[in-house]
Amino acid sequence: MADEMKRTTKKAASLRSVSSYSESTGRSANKSRSLREETYKPADPNKPGPQTIYLNSDYIRYRNKPEQLERSEQPEPDIDTITNETAEPSGTKEPKGDSLITRIKNKIAEAKGDNSTETGSSYKRRQEQQAARNELLKKGIIGLIALIVVVLVIILIANSCQVKNVGEISIESTATTQSLEWSGARRGLSYEVYRAEGPSGQYKLIDTLTEGENSRTYDNLTAGTLYKYNIITVKGNGTKTEGTMAQDYTKPNAVTGTAAATTEEENSLTMNWQLQGNTATYELKYGLYDNLRDATTVYFTADDAAYDSAADTYSYTINNLVTDETYYLSMRTVSGDYASEWSSTISAVVTTPAEEPVAGSTEPMIALTFDGGPDGGNVTERILGTLADNGAKATFFQTGLNSEYYPDLVSRIVSEGHEIGNHTYDESHVGDDVTADDILAANTSIEAACGTAPKLFRPTQGVMTDDIRATCEEAGMAIIVFNFDSHDWEYYDPQEIIDRVETYAEDGDIIQFRNVYDETADAIDEIVPYLIGEGYQLVTVSDLIQAKTGELPAAGKVYNSASDHE
Repeated sequence: MADEMKRTTKKAASLRSVSSYSESTGRSANKSRSLREETYKPADPNKPGPQTIYLNSDYIRYRNKPEQLERSEQPEPDIDTITNETAEPSGTKEPKGDSLITRIKNKIAEAKGDNSTETGSSYKRRQEQQAARNELLKKGIIGLIALIVVVLVIILIANSCQVKNVGEISIESTATTQSLEWSGARRGLSYEVYRAEGPSGQYKLIDTLTEGENSRTYDNLTAGTLYKYNIITVKGNGTKTEGTMAQDYTKPNAVTGTAAATTEEENSLTMNWQLQGNTATYELKYGLYDNLRDATTVYFTADDAAYDSAADTYSYTINNLVTDETYYLSMRTVSGDYASEWSSTISAVVTTPAEEPVAGSTEPMIALTFDGGPDGGNVTERILGTLADNGAKATFFQTGLNSEYYPDLVSRIVSEGHEIGNHTYDESHVGDDVTADDILAANTSIEAACGTAPKLFRPTQGVMTDDIRATCEEAGMAIIVFNFDSHDWEYYDPQEIIDRVETYAEDGDIIQFRNVYDETADAIDEIVPYLIGEGYQLVTVSDLIQAKTGELPAAGKVYNSASDHE
């Protein structure tokens, strides 16, 4: 009984201790009183082990039982009213670590999100984990910032190194000016303007622009001329782009001083004019009506027109017209997308030119002939120049293929008063292998090049056949061989050629050369003035035969020389 009283007294003391704890933590006195006034059930002396103490419907088991905080229907246990374990049997060993009360407080504090009461190893461990997470987050943020900085620096460097071309260039042209405008100009960059004149002209620096200029006008240009531009962007450190290119013609001027006249060639008219500036193409209309209805249109380049520097006059010959008919003519210039005004319409009557007397038959004559050309170099040009300088004429037997390649030379041969002949289409067939098409196809190409159909034919290597004779007779061509071979195709030595001609040439000879060798042109430079100095007239084959025989070469007839024919 005495033991039971002691335990009761001890429990009461514990309650007072709990009440004091409640007051020290700010609990109300009323609540503390209610705890003190609680009636407690005395411990059962017959029941060994820890007892249960009831505190406002909450209870705590002693530590040697499974530790559990069982809550009543109240929303939250009142920590301040929980008493220390007093019913623990004597001799019970205190467990290691935090006390039960402390752990309970920690659990409740964690539930509330409050770690102010947490103590011991768990709090320290959680703090270390939080510190590690914070450190990792800090490193991640720093790394992300560093990456962004690196990317921005790379972009800035790339933009600072990259220099872009200007945009598309537009050109507005007049006869003497061109205005350029382009997009994409930026401040801080300069621009170099290069210009080339003509299709094959070299680019030259003509201007330097700064501070984002995007337009410029250039004057004092030549009318009807192609100008090509290249605008290059330049950075301060000298870095340059490949440039943006554009081209355009200046507008051509209209022709002036037009006139037409008959020519020495039968059924032909020559159009004459003057022009200030250049042009890429001429457009010529001619016909039998003054309003140029149903007119024929001819296009030709400036290179096709003959130029007289002394008179500053251009001319162009129209062939295959009708004798005694009146023709009306007008022309204009065309350069790129621009065309000039049409010239005033002029008229001219096609008449047959008076025949000049043939050189006297009593005077010595020689016909120089040239085969196989025209060439792609300057051999034919040199020979024509030598003949012109000495007032000599010659006959050129050209191939159809080369006439297609170099029609301007074929046209020049005819326009300078020389005679044009046929030397098959490409010299690939000899003798019996020569076909009618070899001859007729060459005629077509040669006539297309110069406007004149050949009336003479020279067989390849001088080899004749009955088929060749028949074809030429049907086509209205005489067959011209030769009686003097210069052997320029064999010697390839100008002096050898010169010596042979000067030693063996005679009156009435038809001498064969080839206008494809430089050595031939070299030899002609000396042969022509030498023969003239010796009293020979250098004439065409037709003039030679007519002078020696009294008649022109006949179709289908073979001539080896003026006196040797069959």
